[in-house]
Amino acid sequence: MNRYKKISIIGGDTRQVYLANRFSEVAEVKIYANENERLNDCILHASTLQEALTFTSNIICPIPFSKDGKHVFVKHSDEKIPYEQLFTDELQDKLLLSGPFNWEIIEAASDKNIKLIDITNTEEFAIYNSIPTAEGVISIAINHLDVTLFGSRCLVLGYGKCGKAIANLMKQFEALVTICTKSSYEQQLANIHGYRAIGFEQLEGKMSRYHCIVNTIPIKVFEPKTTDLKNDFIFIDIANAYLIHHEQFINARGIPGVYSPKTASDIIFRVIHNILNHE
Repeated sequence: MNRYKKISIIGGDTRQVYLANRFSEVAEVKIYANENERLNDCILHASTLQEALTFTSNIICPIPFSKDGKHVFVKHSDEKIPYEQLFTDELQDKLLLSGPFNWEIIEAASDKNIKLIDITNTEEFAIYNSIPTAEGVISIAINHLDVTLFGSRCLVLGYGKCGKAIANLMKQFEALVTICTKSSYEQQLANIHGYRAIGFEQLEGKMSRYHCIVNTIPIKVFEPKTTDLKNDFIFIDIANAYLIHHEQFINARGIPGVYSPKTASDIIFRVIHNILNHE
C-alpha cells in the first residue's frame, strides 16, 4: 500500500512523461512545464509553478536537476524555471526528489528548509541506470566514430558502476579497452576483468592512442588538447565535467533519456516509489 497519494512532476524530458504515466497508476499526478502527447489523459496539468508546488508535498524534478546550474532542466516546454523561483516558501518542509545537485543549489535549499533527495546517489539508481547509460554510450560511439568499435582503442575514465558497464559492453564489441582510475584497487580489479589499467599520471602525452574516450568522473582529471588527439577520435562525457566546444567532444549527460527513456523512467519510478514509502 502506498504512503503517498499525490505527486507533482516539474520539467524534464521524455523520461518524466513516462514517469508521470507510471505514477498515475498509483497516485494523482499533476505536471508542469512538460507538454507531451504521450501523457495519460488522467494526468492533471498545472498552469503555474505555484499550482504544482501547492498540490502535494512530494515534488519530482528531472535528472539532471539542471544542465546549466541555474535553471531546472526543461525540454518539452518553453518555460524557463530558475531554481530560485522553485525554492519558495511553498516548498518549505516538502520533499524535492531529483539530482544531482551542485553545492550552490544544496545551500539555497537548506536556507529555505527544503529537503532535497538526490536519487542519483542511491545504490539502486546507480546500479540500474548504468545499463541504459552504457548502451547509450555505445550508440554514440557507433554513430560518430569513423572506425568500427571492433579493434578500436577505447579509454574509460573512472571505474565505478557506469565505467564498469561501459567497459563491459565495449569489450563485447572486441574493442581494446583501457581503464584510467586513481584507485590502485580499481586498477587491479580492471586487470582481473581483462582490461589494461593506468593511473591519471600516465595520461599525459598518450591521448592520441585512443579512438574513443569516455569520461564517467564528475571532475576534470586532465586538460584535453584537440591538437594532441587523433582525427578520428571522439570524447564522450557523461559526467558534464568537460565543457569543450568542439565537434569531437560530446556532452552526453542524461544519456538514458535520449536512448532509453522508458527504461530510465522505470528505474526512476522504482527508486522514488521505494523512497516515498519509507519516508
